[in-house]
Amino acid sequence: MADAVRTTTPLGDVAGLRRDRHCAFLGLRFAAPLDASVRFRPAGSALPHAGVYEATHFRASSLQGEHRIAGFAASGPTAEDCLYPCTRRQRMPAHDR
Repeated sequence: MADAVRTTTPLGDVAGLRRDRHCAFLGLRFAAPLDASVRFRPAGSALPHAGVYEATHFRASSLQGEHRIAGFAASGPTAEDCLYPCTRRQRMPAHDR
């Protein structure tokens, strides 16, 4: 089980996971939410959030069809709103408390 770690970004505070050698921030909001009305247009900027954004679990993958090779298709939930990258960084003991 990983411990929580917090950091501050230009969009607000984010909670991630502290691992043995790195910190992971999963499912970060990359852009404004997507829906059919903005399909095939450039993504808008993500907006600041109130409170602490929980970047402790994966978000939905992009919509996909069947994959011909077993194990290559998304195995969790899928959605059109799928701009949630994950990032990891090396632990910095003096700051990761």
